[in-house]
Amino acid sequence: MTQRSAAKKLTPKGAGRRDEILRKATAEFARRGYHATTITDILDGLSIARGTFYQYFANKRAIFEEILSNLLARFAGSIRPIDIDHPTASPRRQLHDNIVRVLNLVLEDRAMAKIVVAGATGMDPEFDLKVDQFTEAVRAAIIRSLSKGIEMGLVQPVDTELTATLVFGSGKELVRALADQSPDAQNVDEIAEAYIDLFARGLFTPALRDALDDDVESILHTSSGRNPVE
Repeated sequence: MTQRSAAKKLTPKGAGRRDEILRKATAEFARRGYHATTITDILDGLSIARGTFYQYFANKRAIFEEILSNLLARFAGSIRPIDIDHPTASPRRQLHDNIVRVLNLVLEDRAMAKIVVAGATGMDPEFDLKVDQFTEAVRAAIIRSLSKGIEMGLVQPVDTELTATLVFGSGKELVRALADQSPDAQNVDEIAEAYIDLFARGLFTPALRDALDDDVESILHTSSGRNPVE
């Protein structure tokens, strides 16, 4: 029986115990690093026997792989294509919401975010490959968005591959900073706007910049008062 099929047959109590192990493992991996973390570290304080652990996970590598895969899927699900023709949401509004969703995910679970930005690479060839594939998928999406923007006259002619690397790299460092700090949750919308402005001034055409500037106040106004980690 595979680990996945076994998970499907768990009782509610078993599923809760498995989730408890996953949460503790995530915290330990983020705090100690993959290689330094042991099964004993993961089980410490859980009142779960070592034999019970192996009912859910084959080994340390298996639980880390599940944590990493789940995290990358959640990050990918937070990033949605920009619809230039959207009837109600402007491109800036959509971009803003993409960034806020990613930042919310980071604030919701800093331990998981720290794993993907700092703790996964160099640990295992397959783990490295997963992170590299995710990185390239995001870069490819940014390149496509830039190319489309250039074709439509919304983005100035730039080296799309280099620019995508800059956009992704700065975003990754922002995630790293938020994972290590405890920013006031109410500032997430302002952080998103600062990130957009950093690139909008150099990438967007003057006409689009003017239009986007008009949109900023509306975005921040409609975002105020909401809980950004909901």
